[in-house]
Amino acid sequence: MKSFKYNDLPSYQKLLELEKLARVQGSGIDLSSLIGIWKFHSVWDQGRDNKNDLFSTLLQTFSATLQLKRAETIINTKNSDQLEIINSIRFGFLSLYFCGGANLKRENKILLFYFNRIEVRLGKLIIFKRSIASINETNMPFFTLIAQGKEGWLSARGKGGGLALWIEEGYSSRVE
Repeated sequence: MKSFKYNDLPSYQKLLELEKLARVQGSGIDLSSLIGIWKFHSVWDQGRDNKNDLFSTLLQTFSATLQLKRAETIINTKNSDQLEIINSIRFGFLSLYFCGGANLKRENKILLFYFNRIEVRLGKLIIFKRSIASINETNMPFFTLIAQGKEGWLSARGKGGGLALWIEEGYSSRVE
């Protein structure tokens, strides 16, 4: 298992610097580096310098993850890359999954996404599954990709203005 130190994670101020740089030069994040399972670590509300400790702690406690994988049934277009997206949270053996598609717009590194299915699982057994009505592309939620560190982290700003930081699954944290 790969590991990092918590002080390898960028500070809020560093993320803001990286965001300014990404607006000018781009984030440098490519599709293949997004593929995987990302564990939620921190969130900062729009216009706030302090991490939202309550929301960050809740999402960590409920093992919130963002999973991205290549879409096998969708043909890629010239200006975008298609992915499958799964957001999940876990309460012991009970898990809630939001499943759908994502579209990486290469020119501005925006990850548009939608959910078309919700699942409730008990362990690996799906005990409830329902389709969700789709929305049009102009109303889709998105993440503006900011930066990705070789230490196994990813940052992005959501449509609502919040700034998020994830740690790639397979990296364990250690304090030094």
